Amino acid sequence: MDLKRRLSDALDIPQEIVMNVPSLKVVGDSEIIIENHKGIIEYGKNVVRVDSNIGIINIKGSDFIIKSITQDEIELLGKIEVIEYIK
Repeated sequence: MDLKRRLSDALDIPQEIVMNVPSLKVVGDSEIIIENHKGIIEYGKNVVRVDSNIGIINIKGSDFIIKSITQDEIELLGKIEVIEYIK
């Protein structure tokens, strides 16, 4: 176990804060909120690809729209069918 993970566990701090890894919150099959991202690589009606420190987050589905985007968070609406990490 690496130092950052041990620190996170010892201090009871969420790993996404200490290790700067993405955090995904999925609401049903129609909304996803991605925190700790590094930007959108691809955006289309049927696919959204988001860069992160651990790889690419690939979201497939239909009728995607970006509800909001900030330096820290992306909120995406649409019909979500697949969420996958690509290293």
